[in-house]
Amino acid sequence: MFLKDEDQKFVKDQLSAMTQKVKIIHFTQSIECSYCRETRQLLEELMLLSDKLFGGIFPCFSKKS
Repeated sequence: MFLKDEDQKFVKDQLSAMTQKVKIIHFTQSIECSYCRETRQLLEELMLLSDKLFGGIFPCFSKKS
């Protein structure tokens, strides 16, 4: 977990003020970059804190020449 309990409470309080839902889309690659795993984990943690956050993690495909 990235967020401590006190940080989770703060984020929850901030997110509760949102009036509309927010879609989070995270594109990643099969060979993850230096911080891809951490970014994905943090986004998953954030989405668990509010029903106003939703989205997913999608593979990023490169176009071959």
